[in-house]
Amino acid sequence: MANAVWDDLPAKIKVPVAAGYVCDRPSPTELKASLDDYEARAGFTLPATYREFLHRFGPGELAGYFRISGPIPARLRGQVSEAFDIDAQKAMLDDPEGYWAESVAPTLSKRLVLFAETIGGDWLFWDIDDVRDASRSEYGVIGFARGSRHGGRPVAGSFAEFIITVCLGQGFPVTNYPWEPRWEFIPGWPVRHAEAARGTSPPSDENES
Repeated sequence: MANAVWDDLPAKIKVPVAAGYVCDRPSPTELKASLDDYEARAGFTLPATYREFLHRFGPGELAGYFRISGPIPARLRGQVSEAFDIDAQKAMLDDPEGYWAESVAPTLSKRLVLFAETIGGDWLFWDIDDVRDASRSEYGVIGFARGSRHGGRPVAGSFAEFIITVCLGQGFPVTNYPWEPRWEFIPGWPVRHAEAARGTSPPSDENES
């Protein structure tokens, strides 16, 4: 799988895990299956750079501010925070008594795919009508500030641009929050004691497409 856009980040981004503990990461095949299953259920093709990012890092909190969600493999459901579970985020979006029922027009919400939030309660979406690269299913990214009644605004032209320019660059431009990025990623996968985790995780493999 071509993922050169992320090749330099692992050496720069700290992934803090306490000594003696490990992340229970799904195997590449297990993660690919959950990504493919999500696409089939949602009728939506995920951006290539997003799929590559999840294989490299997974869902989790980036720069101390942005929470990136993803499809969760069946064996890990219920063990991952709802903030990092793209299906749980969709359920929140669809709640008829929730925030979105009053603040966003139904026609707009139908074309938006929620994939991230901030710790301040802002949301980031792909706009499926704003196709930037059809060959790699890259879409424009829209940001909605918490409590906004005036709709969202474009913040990036692709998922990769969102990660590099927004999360690790200027910050969230919708709220003009004072920003100095922390080059840190906290994985959303369960963290287990290394001894307890031995023999429980599926073996890794080379199929990461």
